[in-house]
Amino acid sequence: MTPRASTRSRSRCATAPAQASATASVTITREDVAVRYTGDHLVFTEHGASSAEVRLQAILTDGSAGGTATPSASVATSPGGDSTPGDVSNSTVTFMKGDGILCGPVPVELLDASDRTIGTAACPDPVELPVGSHNIDVHVEGSYSFSGRVGQVEIDKATRNYVAGGGLLVVWGSAGELPGDAGSRATFGFRVRYNPHRTNVRGHMNLHFVSGGSTYQVRSHDIDSIVTGPGEGIARFVTHAAFADVTDPLAPVSLGSNLRVVVRVSDQGPSGDSIAFAVYRGSTLVFASAWDGGPVKKTLGGGAIVVH
Repeated sequence: MTPRASTRSRSRCATAPAQASATASVTITREDVAVRYTGDHLVFTEHGASSAEVRLQAILTDGSAGGTATPSASVATSPGGDSTPGDVSNSTVTFMKGDGILCGPVPVELLDASDRTIGTAACPDPVELPVGSHNIDVHVEGSYSFSGRVGQVEIDKATRNYVAGGGLLVVWGSAGELPGDAGSRATFGFRVRYNPHRTNVRGHMNLHFVSGGSTYQVRSHDIDSIVTGPGEGIARFVTHAAFADVTDPLAPVSLGSNLRVVVRVSDQGPSGDSIAFAVYRGSTLVFASAWDGGPVKKTLGGGAIVVH
């Protein structure tokens, strides 16, 4: 017999390699925006009143458009930048004083339907504010993100023998230990009262300026002296003030007190009011809004000054 060949059947199981699952990471970043306060700067109360109605408004400009609705327009810009225009109407604005809401959120309306990079936001009704100096903060949400201090409003009573002002300066030619950033905006509010003999001087002053990207506040509650020429619309007053870094308005950092501030103003009406600030620590110049060996008055970029 021929032996039968024995055959063994083998079953082979082939395993296909598993496909790797790829996970894509997507980062969504809000658009950067420049904000310029365009509301009231100086408002006088009605006779006998202790408060006044204020119009609050701001212009928003997409950062890819250079951050300027008009030359040197931006008060502050959110960090970062991009080259792709967005639509500012896809955002809302809340006007605040510190952590208190004045109005909002309100929508942003385009200034020109064909240009979606520039829009304006305003409180639908005037906001009642008491006599004094008020910081105005803006909080932007939606497709854009921004939070910061953009302006001041000075509320005053119209009486005799006073000097009052509120507004902003576009800074050029600044000087001192902390010179203002060229093209930035210094905002201010002040009121000074006195008797006909220029004694019994009372009032306050509030100044914000930007240096090295940080925002500083110089604030006083007492005026030392004043010299005026009401018929000429000019005045010079001196005050001592506290100094702070308010880059984060809700977490100010004290930088000392008893700084001396010299303020020179001109009330020129339609021809253009002007002002100069010089802030000293002892004999050291800390900040001058404009300087050529001494303080130089510059025409306001917005607001008004009254010498009465």
